[in-house]
Amino acid sequence: MYGKNPRINNLTKKFLVILFLCTLFQSCIMSTYSKKNVKYDFTELTALIEEINLGIFIPETSMIIIKDNEVIYDEYFGSYYPYKTIGIASSSKWLAGATIMTLVDDKLLSLDSKIGDFLPIFTDELGNITVAQCMSHTSGIEPSTIILGYPYSSLEECINDIASEVELHDTPGTVFYYGGISMQIAGRVAELAANKTWYEIFNDNIVEPLDLANTSFSHPNSSPIIAGSATSSINDYSNFLHMILNKGSYFGEQIISIESIIQMEEDYTKDATIGYSVLREFDPTNNDTYGIGMWRDVEDDESIAVELSCVGWSGIYPWIDRDRNYCAIITVNDELPQLYDSFIEVREKVNEIFDTPVTTDFPRNVTIISLSLMASILIIRLRRKKPKL
Repeated sequence: MYGKNPRINNLTKKFLVILFLCTLFQSCIMSTYSKKNVKYDFTELTALIEEINLGIFIPETSMIIIKDNEVIYDEYFGSYYPYKTIGIASSSKWLAGATIMTLVDDKLLSLDSKIGDFLPIFTDELGNITVAQCMSHTSGIEPSTIILGYPYSSLEECINDIASEVELHDTPGTVFYYGGISMQIAGRVAELAANKTWYEIFNDNIVEPLDLANTSFSHPNSSPIIAGSATSSINDYSNFLHMILNKGSYFGEQIISIESIIQMEEDYTKDATIGYSVLREFDPTNNDTYGIGMWRDVEDDESIAVELSCVGWSGIYPWIDRDRNYCAIITVNDELPQLYDSFIEVREKVNEIFDTPVTTDFPRNVTIISLSLMASILIIRLRRKKPKL
């Protein structure tokens, strides 16, 4: 009898086992493969950027998007190229905040460190201002940018002048006033804590680990403006964003600890009223809060920032979206007042694209699995069928 032939039975069993394993394996592959083969249609995004680019005097625009650890959009318009160095204005603040956090990791200072402990020239209530307050625009120091434009030879010289000129405008921690003076003080505290210049700290802790070949803070023989004098390229800054998105990790190397990234992105303005917010110049209803060197655009239900940004006046807009697991940066050769609405439109378009992905190759995988199952059923039926005598 066919059904009792041991040799055929064994072969059939083996074949069925192989088919079963193949089917199981194919199912696993399909699950992984479909995730890796999610395609996005950037046609409308590119058209939008081209429209923005055509509207500026010298058309130079670029954009990079990194999602799930891969560069998935990398476009340049006009004469822009990946390593072109540009002034990044207030986008320097995110770099500065990250630099401060590397010193927190090294236990050379904390965000609760008082500036008077490092700079005795700040006395009384001024001396009790913390590093966190300096880096989140809540120091209460009299708002001014005039002093930062002087050609100081060092950050030390700059801070000595600041200490002799500024006064306490508000109780520290009570008012948010966007500016640069307090970050300048934090930069000098960092120099004293690390016993290095700001340039050396930034280069050793951020530039070299991230391979930021085209990024620096002005000239090393003069005083940097911590809140706004950095230069960078879109390629360099996207590397930085990639590291922040990955909770301080960059291709396996932990540049900033996870704990410090979390601490950096906390809300340091929740107890402060708004004295001045640059974002409200463009959107009077804006209620973004502030961390250590960046805007906290969107929070989840537990008040954890899930979208962050650090727009620069010189036409640069970097942001991170943790919910959608991507970071992006767009640069346009124009100034922020002419670009803010366009930047928001680009960001919304990117989110729209990610919220409606197109998965490729799915039907092919389904077909393979279906055929495997059909073959298995066929063999079972043949095995049960008796031959004619």
